Amino acid sequence: MKRTVRTDLRLLLPEVPDARDACVERLRSQLGQQTGILNAHVVPGESPDTALLCIHYDGDVLGLPDVQRMAERAGATVTRQLWLQAFGD
Repeated sequence: MKRTVRTDLRLLLPEVPDARDACVERLRSQLGQQTGILNAHVVPGESPDTALLCIHYDGDVLGLPDVQRMAERAGATVTRQLWLQAFGD
């Protein structure tokens, strides 16, 4: 069964200034490679300066806690890559 969860993009990528940043595409790409994730895309938040990551997933394969963990891990990986590019090892 297809399910959807939305998460504030700032929680996953706190260092990213807006949803058009290349890091957001990296996050979407990493999530898209995970088994059970059907799609991930950005939707506008409640205010003009916010955005939400909308994740569609197969509820028969993954539970909500699994999807949240995957999103948090992917966000941490992208953030770590960003820091390594900026500051080196």
